[in-house]
Amino acid sequence: MEPAGGNNPAYEKLPTMETSFATNEENMVIDTRKAFEHVRAGRIRHLSNVFANNPEIDLTVQDIINEKTLLHYAALYHSRKRALEMTELILNHAATETLKRKLVEIQDNKGETALHSAAKNGRARIVEILLPLRPDWTLRGKDNQTALDCVYKNVPEAVVTDCNACVGYSEDGTERCEELLTLNFKGLIRHPDEEPDVERLREVHMLGGLITDDAERFKQILEHPVVQVFLHLKYEKGYLVIVASIMVQIFWQLIYGYFLFHIYFEACPWRLIDDGSGNSVYNMTFEASIECDGKNLDFPGIYLAAIVWILAVIFLVKEIFEFCTVTALRYFGQLENIGQLFGIVSVIWTCWPIYERLSGVEKPIINSWQYNLAAASEFTVWALVLAQVCKLRPLRINIQIFAKVFKSFVLFICTFASLLFGFAAAFCIIMPEAKAFKSPWLAIPKVLVMMTGELNYDDVFHNDDGNSKLQYTTSQYYTTQILFSMFTILMSLILLNLLIGLAVSDTQTLRENCRTAELSSMLEEIYLLESFAARLYKAFGYKWLLERLSVTNKFSNPSWLQHSGETESKVEVESIKDMEGGKCVSEKISQKITLEFSRAFEYPFPRDVMIKLRELAEAKVKDEQEEESQSLV
Repeated sequence: MEPAGGNNPAYEKLPTMETSFATNEENMVIDTRKAFEHVRAGRIRHLSNVFANNPEIDLTVQDIINEKTLLHYAALYHSRKRALEMTELILNHAATETLKRKLVEIQDNKGETALHSAAKNGRARIVEILLPLRPDWTLRGKDNQTALDCVYKNVPEAVVTDCNACVGYSEDGTERCEELLTLNFKGLIRHPDEEPDVERLREVHMLGGLITDDAERFKQILEHPVVQVFLHLKYEKGYLVIVASIMVQIFWQLIYGYFLFHIYFEACPWRLIDDGSGNSVYNMTFEASIECDGKNLDFPGIYLAAIVWILAVIFLVKEIFEFCTVTALRYFGQLENIGQLFGIVSVIWTCWPIYERLSGVEKPIINSWQYNLAAASEFTVWALVLAQVCKLRPLRINIQIFAKVFKSFVLFICTFASLLFGFAAAFCIIMPEAKAFKSPWLAIPKVLVMMTGELNYDDVFHNDDGNSKLQYTTSQYYTTQILFSMFTILMSLILLNLLIGLAVSDTQTLRENCRTAELSSMLEEIYLLESFAARLYKAFGYKWLLERLSVTNKFSNPSWLQHSGETESKVEVESIKDMEGGKCVSEKISQKITLEFSRAFEYPFPRDVMIKLRELAEAKVKDEQEEESQSLV
């Protein structure tokens, strides 16, 4: 007899035949004990006999020690084939779909469901059986992972199989349409039946687990044609809202950028002054401060500061919401979010001259560090403008390329940082009289500039008359020349060209895989927007935005919908309405709409997606025909 559970540590503390169960019927207790023992031992025929002898056996019973059900143990069994057969046997014994769903949702002493167990143990076929039952995937184990998190992490291919089942195909005999492709998004929009309407309208909630920095991990899911159609339809519904959000953020960044430029350059610039000795010097040192004429700050500085503050508060609330919506690692892993926080916090200190002016100070004092902060903030806001512009649909891939190349550059510099520091320190030691190498803090930027090819050999070693500007012994002279030559070969020729080659390679690779990055970016934008709309509804009862984003509502007559003439294909996504006297009195939450796509216009998603949908649908029809013919035989 095969050992129960094999060497799987999950079976070390399994209860024995003496385990007590929470049931009062003695005959049921005996059969239930037998069922548990047969499942642990993998005895499929014996388990089938128990079910046949006692059809009323309670499948929801949990053992005392691990609080697992028969379905838990079936999913954990060490033999994949037997685990699958026992899972199918247990589910077939369940009388209704509701009971099957309830069975999958029962949690053990670790808070894990049978779907957790199957996904963590890599049982893709079992996951493929459990997912269509639409269990509550939001249940979390003690490790704070949902069942869907485990599926995405361990068996993403099971989701692909589930998406394949969402495609249907049939012939249509009408003159306008020769074929009918049916998409059922229920596989992507999974909500328990008891969920309130606001949660049902959060249609991308299930896909939120795909939002990570490494989009390539979920390439097979994101690039599935059903998922692509769904995301593009959702994006089409929210495109105007997304564009409006981008425009508002750009407006705030431009206003803040102009405010900084006006205050710290036009109204109170950092100028050269005469120190009385006939020499021009800076009007401040590191510790110094200057007095600014308050009249220069009155208009438009005060009004700009008021607008900047109002917008800063609004976007601070937006950033707090985004931080609460995604994981902390995901939030702080994006440079854009860090830049937004820096810009918002810097408003407090860069507006300080305005505070003093409003308090009645005739000549507000501005410290040197405020100029430094203003300069950093000015660069940050314009970088954020670039990030927002590149969120627009035609430009989205550009920011993905930039981010990828930037990460590669940072990793490259960190890898070879020791060489940079080594050359900088060596030049400081051997050439302390050179202006660029009087200090390590000056030497490092100089070495970075030299790395780009700006070596300036004569400027470092010779005066205008051609003589050496540095005092060397013969050995020092040759040491300096060797170090300079090594730097030219290693840093300027080899490493710089290697970095350029890596950047070009990353760019080409990213362009080839741009679809995944674009879809991941679309998903995150839709997810955040839909989450905001859901919280807006919960807080104020404002439901318009959430309904607008739902694919169940009609589209506002976009150009890609065909209304007359030749139709290439028709995609049907279920629509459920209650009719009374020929009028629509209510529309239930569902996942189907009906669209007709024209050859004359571009689709809201890549045209090759339609080809993949047809291939999936035709393959499904072919499989169904083969199964039907085999059943007849």
